[in-house]
Amino acid sequence: MSLVFLIDIVTGFMLRNAASNLDLSVATLMAELRNAPADAFMVPLTMLAERPVVWVTGLAMALWLAAWRGWRVALLMLAIMGFAEFASVNLNHLVSSPAALSRGGFTSVPTLMAGLVFGFMAVLAGHSMGRWAKAVVAAMCGGVVVAIAYSRVYLGAEWLSGILAGGLLALV
Repeated sequence: MSLVFLIDIVTGFMLRNAASNLDLSVATLMAELRNAPADAFMVPLTMLAERPVVWVTGLAMALWLAAWRGWRVALLMLAIMGFAEFASVNLNHLVSSPAALSRGGFTSVPTLMAGLVFGFMAVLAGHSMGRWAKAVVAAMCGGVVVAIAYSRVYLGAEWLSGILAGGLLALV
């Protein structure tokens, strides 16, 4: 289902070659809502999803897995992160509309990478837990990803469609 929505967003950007009315409306709303105390909270939150932070977190997790002799899982994690980086860069080249490029590209790479890393953390942390504990861990990691995505839209770093594309690509 998320793949269908992702394809719809990509084709919409390719055909219109501009930001959608929803993107512009959300960007205007967020610009009107911005204030100094919220910015002070949102800036560090959005920095949790920057490439260096996510890659260091992912590499630390892979090293920890390798130290506990989880080589296959560590390699899988690195392969997933590498594929996500490759896919997002190529998708940004495929959809090269001026509106998408004005805010860092079509696909929100920070949202994609945060979704993958925190999702992988939720799966690893919940591996030996009961059903309800797994649900709590997954909800907490999902909440962090949603908060990061919201902060990126709030600060004007990404378009809403780019956030949705990055999140849907992480789900796929």
